[in-house]
Amino acid sequence: MPCPTLTSTPQKLFSTPEQLQRTSDPLIFYSSASRIETLVSWITAVIMLALIALPLVILSRVDAGDKGSSLSIIVFILFVCLFSIAAKIVFGVNRHELFAALAVYCAVLATFIGNTGQEPCRKQ
Repeated sequence: MPCPTLTSTPQKLFSTPEQLQRTSDPLIFYSSASRIETLVSWITAVIMLALIALPLVILSRVDAGDKGSSLSIIVFILFVCLFSIAAKIVFGVNRHELFAALAVYCAVLATFIGNTGQEPCRKQ
């Protein structure tokens, strides 16, 4: 009974042509570190962009009433927790770097929350 092999798509994505020609064994898979690093960089960029953009989009949709302010706080706390987890896992930052990144992230979100729900200044 033959062993299952990887599909050719991951092999083509993560291997250079030279690496594909190194072996004829379907169970051996050489991968390019630079191609994997590029994929990880793209995934990291998408995660960080989502962690910055999603709370701003959600908070811009929230009404300014009593329920809106409590929902804003919940969204704020949720995304601060997600940001800290992602920063720790993805970047492997130490405690003081995480504290500095969280301070900046909280400042951006708090500024956005503070500026939403206010009437814009109008010339009379």
